[in-house]
Amino acid sequence: MKVRIESAFHPTSYEAEVTGPGEFDIEAASRAICGMPDCSCGGLQRCSFRVDGEPVSRLDFLDAVMSGGEEDGAPEEAIVSRAAREQILVEFTPGVRGWFEPVEILSDEYCVIEWNQPGAGLVRGCVARMDVQTEAGEFIWQWDGTFEPVEEEQQAATGQEAEVFAGFVVSESGAYFVQLPQDNEFGFSLFDADQSWPGGIGAARTWTAVARESVPAEAERALGWILDGVQPVG
Repeated sequence: MKVRIESAFHPTSYEAEVTGPGEFDIEAASRAICGMPDCSCGGLQRCSFRVDGEPVSRLDFLDAVMSGGEEDGAPEEAIVSRAAREQILVEFTPGVRGWFEPVEILSDEYCVIEWNQPGAGLVRGCVARMDVQTEAGEFIWQWDGTFEPVEEEQQAATGQEAEVFAGFVVSESGAYFVQLPQDNEFGFSLFDADQSWPGGIGAARTWTAVARESVPAEAERALGWILDGVQPVG
């Protein structure tokens, strides 16, 4: 399988022949496209992609090179990685985060997630693991800023819907909130007993999901009703 990447920002390109899973060197491709630190080109985000001469989307390209073109007989490691999915913390913009279950794990550093995008419906996009962790030791994944609509037929066939974490979160200052999916531009809001913040903007800079059974009693009394959907009387 011959692949080619062409930058839309620099007069650079990268070509490789991929014959099996794990052969494609995405770091080498990134350096070939742009080796300048802090460049505003966006690296592989502003590129065109081809597989065996045919233009493909960025997500299809990543899927093809990570699987080595093995559509039917995926290696056991890939099958295991897809089966052993867990939620990851994704940052859309600084401080705006949510928990998602990857719909596809391309490598240890790249995943595909799905979410409801206002005006577009169910979409999917690529996220990359950053070398940044929360205080709880969870890696933060960064959205690359692009998305593709999920075809209605695919939604019906898979029965998949975007999964935004719903539950308690705690901010870096120790304040507790409830995060719930919402029909806004971020796909979620943070709530306390008195108000809500779309995308968490204005409530906190960063936050971490917390299991309900680990939440202090006072936070459960003040906010638990939001999760239960039953407002207390008095």
